[in-house]
Amino acid sequence: MCDPNLMNEPLRVLVLEDCAAAGDLVRQELAAAGLHVITERADSQRAFAHALEAFAPDVVLSGCCLSHCDATAALDVWRALRPAVPFILVTDELDEAALVRCLRAGAADVVVKRRPTRLVSAVEAALAVRQPLRTLSRRQVQVLQFIAHGRSTREIARQLALSPKTVETHRAKVMSRLGVHHVAGLVRYAVRVGLSDPETELSDAPHAFPLTVKR
Repeated sequence: MCDPNLMNEPLRVLVLEDCAAAGDLVRQELAAAGLHVITERADSQRAFAHALEAFAPDVVLSGCCLSHCDATAALDVWRALRPAVPFILVTDELDEAALVRCLRAGAADVVVKRRPTRLVSAVEAALAVRQPLRTLSRRQVQVLQFIAHGRSTREIARQLALSPKTVETHRAKVMSRLGVHHVAGLVRYAVRVGLSDPETELSDAPHAFPLTVKR
């Protein structure tokens, strides 16, 4: 089930779709399952980036092929701004290659439009797995990403201009909040929630993580 806090407050759903009716359809489907939702729609990359910050969604539902912003581009924006928020693809067709790319880029799930009843379970599952991530500070998310890419404590300290002891403190807090007890568990969690593509190397630039994690 969804986080109890989200059950007491409206679930904020950002819909990335060309069709203006898409937001209404999403609201109806989730409301039918007993969820109180507020929706916002974006239809371009610029509008999506703005809504991620201004609307501060609890979940993103995105079409796959939009006129002004495809899902791959949207995922790039999402990873930079609000990677703790679940990103779910809602698509008409299952283009396997495109879906694999999106899932590897961090999409939490894929829902086929002709099976809308699965939308509720997809949203609840995605929120549940990411809930611990949303308790982390921005710096802790950065440390988690570096760890997931195999960086040592000293390397992370250099990248973030921190002392090794501070990095170790952040790592311990991340482990505690995520409920894991070893680095392998951190890596698995990061991959699971889309914070780490195992075939992607991070930039050495200290600004490689322009992240905003909702608190």
